[in-house]
Amino acid sequence: MASSTQVSGKDVQNAYSEAVADGVITPASASILVEGLDDQALQGCIGVDIDDLGTDHQTLVANVLDESGSMDIARPVIVEGFNLMSESLQDAKGASTILMSTWSFSTSSRLRYGYTPVENIKPMTMKDYVPGGGTALYDALLDVMRGLVAYNQELRQNGCRTTCVVVVYSDGEDLHSRAPAKDVKLLSADLVQAEFVLAYIGMTPALDAVADDVGFPNRKFLNQDMHSNPKAFRSEIRKMFGQVSKSITRVSQGQVSAAGSNSFFAP
Repeated sequence: MASSTQVSGKDVQNAYSEAVADGVITPASASILVEGLDDQALQGCIGVDIDDLGTDHQTLVANVLDESGSMDIARPVIVEGFNLMSESLQDAKGASTILMSTWSFSTSSRLRYGYTPVENIKPMTMKDYVPGGGTALYDALLDVMRGLVAYNQELRQNGCRTTCVVVVYSDGEDLHSRAPAKDVKLLSADLVQAEFVLAYIGMTPALDAVADDVGFPNRKFLNQDMHSNPKAFRSEIRKMFGQVSKSITRVSQGQVSAAGSNSFFAP
């Protein structure tokens, strides 16, 4: 499967079949992934060519940023925090083993970039992150999983060991997805079984039910309300992004192995 600039639907479907054969996903999950393959989802399957990787172990990190209208009040600190997280990962030991992809979503999902060496990630600007619209989390997560499963399988088939992490940052319930929550939860169960780390960050404690809906076992909920106490909320957001960068570094170094527990957010 060509990974640097383009990929075909047939190649990706073959990757899903191989993932089924390897026990990464079930046939039912593969059918869900194939059903929604469109041009954007195919672009999400793209990453660094295997011949350009410097090591035989890579940590694949997929960020999923809520860009719905209710996130507008948090816009500056989300941009600042995301950039601080990226910079921290660029300076981390083992940075050369981390490939990062980022999606955002509102009423629809948008791929910002495919799996890119973390040292090549450019800073996010205020023009890059402009909240508006509704919340289609389920659709976005299926797009993310389509890309992650396919690219991960390509690396595995070429002898590269991988560790996979998905981190969602969201502030509300899904009101606009075409896909049902049960499809996401089915895929999540497969990926947790395959030792992918699935982490959900809710901007309020009330979002525990959403983490249940999508089957993400690693969870962190912010205590400060973005509307009633914006200053404290901004401080907590910065700390949250700092913890995410530390957790990703720990994962890349093999210090987080219990994908089905809340170990990603452990001190």
